Amino acid sequence: SDSIAWLLNIRGDDIPHIPIVQGFAILHDDARVDFYTHPGRTAGIGTHFGPDVSLYPEVTFEAGLVELDGPVRVDKASAPLAVSRILEAAGIEVAWGDDPCILP
Repeated sequence: SDSIAWLLNIRGDDIPHIPIVQGFAILHDDARVDFYTHPGRTAGIGTHFGPDVSLYPEVTFEAGLVELDGPVRVDKASAPLAVSRILEAAGIEVAWGDDPCILP
C-alpha cells in the first residue's frame, strides 16, 4: 500500500505505472516494522533497511498477527477485514483507529 511505501521509503514496480508495494506491514509501538511480501519483491532492499525492519514471506503474515499482544490498532479504511477477524479469532483485542502513516 502507499502507507507502507511512505513508512519504509520504498517504491514498488509490482504494478506498471503504480509505485506502491504489495505486501503487509506491522508497525510495533516501539517503531519496529515487520514487512511481509513475496520474497522475489525484496531482492536488494535488505541493505536499505536498518535493524528495526524485518522481512518475512507474505504467507507468514497471519502467523505474525496472532503472535501480537493486544490491543492492536487496525484502520477500517485500509486494512483488509481478514486482519481484524484473524486477531479476534486469536483472542487479541482490536482497537479501531486511523492509519498512523496518514497525516491528519
